[in-house]
Amino acid sequence: MISTITTARMSGVTLNDGRDIPRICFGAYLVPPTETERLVGAALGAGYRHIDTARYYRNDAKVPTRRVQYS
Repeated sequence: MISTITTARMSGVTLNDGRDIPRICFGAYLVPPTETERLVGAALGAGYRHIDTARYYRNDAKVPTRRVQYS
């Protein structure tokens, strides 16, 4: 179960190119492809804005579907 983040504004990390990303992310490494869309949606609903995924995980195709709804 994903717990809700209660901080008003989560601090980020500034990358070498000047962009910021949140410090806390939702990791999708062992999430089954059949559950990815639902769990990423729950993470976004809970306040996560950094989703860690990779083609290697074989579930990355479902992440953009949910991301568009919360952009």
